Amino acid sequence: MFNINAFDVQSIITLIKNHPQYAGIITYFICFLEAMAVIGAFIPGVILMPCIGFLIGLSFISYSSTILFAILGTLSADFLSYFIGVYFQDRIHLIWPFTRWPYLLIRSENFFHKHGGKSVFLGRFVGPIRAMIAMVAGMLKMSLLRFSMAIIPSAIIWSAIYIIPGIFIGSLSSEFSRTIIIKIVIVMVSIIIFLWISIWIIKYFVQKWNKIINNHMKLIWVFLCKNNKIPLLLKILSDKTDQTQYLQLKRFLCMCITSILLLSLIYQVSCNGYFISYNQFPYNILHSLRPNKFDDLFFIITLIGDTTVIIIVATFFSYWLYKNKQSYIAWHCIATIGITGAVLVCLKYFIYLDRPGIVSYGLGTSAFPSAHVALSFAFYGFLAMIISKALHSDKRKNLPYIIFTILWFLIAFSRLYLGVHWIEDILGGLLVGISCFLLVSISYNRQYIPCNMKLKNLTYIILGILFFVWVSYIIIQFNNQIENYRVNKNIPSMIYLRKIINNF
Repeated sequence: MFNINAFDVQSIITLIKNHPQYAGIITYFICFLEAMAVIGAFIPGVILMPCIGFLIGLSFISYSSTILFAILGTLSADFLSYFIGVYFQDRIHLIWPFTRWPYLLIRSENFFHKHGGKSVFLGRFVGPIRAMIAMVAGMLKMSLLRFSMAIIPSAIIWSAIYIIPGIFIGSLSSEFSRTIIIKIVIVMVSIIIFLWISIWIIKYFVQKWNKIINNHMKLIWVFLCKNNKIPLLLKILSDKTDQTQYLQLKRFLCMCITSILLLSLIYQVSCNGYFISYNQFPYNILHSLRPNKFDDLFFIITLIGDTTVIIIVATFFSYWLYKNKQSYIAWHCIATIGITGAVLVCLKYFIYLDRPGIVSYGLGTSAFPSAHVALSFAFYGFLAMIISKALHSDKRKNLPYIIFTILWFLIAFSRLYLGVHWIEDILGGLLVGISCFLLVSISYNRQYIPCNMKLKNLTYIILGILFFVWVSYIIIQFNNQIENYRVNKNIPSMIYLRKIINNF
């Protein structure tokens, strides 16, 4: 947690405040120096970036252009550091300052060897490693494609993580006293720490028990095969000659559990059960903290999960697969969209749940479940599975799923932030997406068909189609649709938050 009083003494505030027209350039160079190899180790980005965010929150400088310059500055330094590593390679050890402080490189190299391709993404958020990992990746001959796939999302997330807290405090400073702001920051940091610890514990137990569960599934699968008691669905979708087909049983059981949870949620929604009572609290919190300056950013993010965008991407990608004699993958890609879409249509037809109603988007249509959340999980999860299967190294197979999870989380949060869904709509969309993804995954993995495409070409095609369709849709539909996400009710945004703070 950074010290709020530091904002009053930082010279960067005075500089940018007095020259707002140069805010983007100043931000660019701050982020460039902070991410540059060696230099970044001595630049206090953890203080400077929230300072910039604080000025954005006070409306002294533009948020969109400033964040863009922050991302560009970070990426410029990353790629320059990477190519320096490629050029010098092992000779870097013989160059000052590494001859004087060799631990700078040794620590980063050990981190890279331990985490593989993930180190480029993770290293951004590790203090001592942050300024060196890009150069080490080039020095150790990491491919430019893999480096780009990891460094670009990490730069975007890093910029948001360091700037948004400052924006948050700057926006609140006009509404609350410094004492109350400190209290809010303490609560927010406590929540983040709690979530981080929870995720770490879950990851630990998943890794610890995964092998045990797989071994038991294998024994159960052998037993079912010997006694001819395999469920009908698995008989259709499994290949008994493949020894790894016991994983199909694991997927099938996960799908059954997810489907049961979905049916329970549907029952609660249709009967106005206890889930309904939990809708208002998270919605009011987000609405209280929603500054209008973030609307454009989250609207752009939410379009990645837009039904039209996903359908167009799936169509182009399936056509490309079919033309390259990968019809097996193409049909499963189409099935992912078709099955998920059919489930969504049925649920929205038979179950009607009013939207929050603070924006014009989707008025008159059922909010439950979220189509953006369901389709993005099923489709992008399928793409992650395709890329993961094309990877030869087991250490890197989780990387596509990590990137996909971050992308899905941003889409889901954008739906809550923009006020078009309740929390149960997001949960319903998640369960629909998981169930449909697992069903398609069972079908896809029923037999091993080697992919004749190179991983590089496959990744370029997926990212190229997605980026082209997404950007084109933003350009065409931005002005037409952004107004549908503007708050159309004059509700004092801080009333609910004031009540919570007073009670606290």
